[in-house]
Amino acid sequence: MEKENKDTIKIIRETSKSISCYCDSVFSKTLPVRLHGIECMTIKFLIDNKEKTLSPIDVATRFHITNATTSSTLHRLEKKGLIELVPSENDHRKKNIAITKKGLAGHDEFAQVAKEVLKTIEKDFTEEEKENLIVLLDKIQKNIRDSK
Repeated sequence: MEKENKDTIKIIRETSKSISCYCDSVFSKTLPVRLHGIECMTIKFLIDNKEKTLSPIDVATRFHITNATTSSTLHRLEKKGLIELVPSENDHRKKNIAITKKGLAGHDEFAQVAKEVLKTIEKDFTEEEKENLIVLLDKIQKNIRDSK
């Protein structure tokens, strides 16, 4: 049983790393602005929630990443002109994230590339296998959340 657990953890970590590297490679080769996977996901999250006021904490929470990773990701996006960090109207010590026109302009192209990446990842999956995978991954995430 112990060996099975190690194998499960190993395959999950390796799969996660493979997907991350693949996404980074495709996004950096295809998009006009060189973006890593977490940067692309952050832009998509901001666009999908553009009617809301979002802060760096919202990004960290959404992607389960550290404050340091969030800060460096947002700094890179700001440097590329895709977002702006603006002082909060309620608390000038805090920053909110505003997506720029340049950030919005690349959304359609990003969405198309993301669809192609997903198509590659799911290439040989049946619909039932895709649904089962989502159920299993959701259970893993729930188990981790519940253990905290």
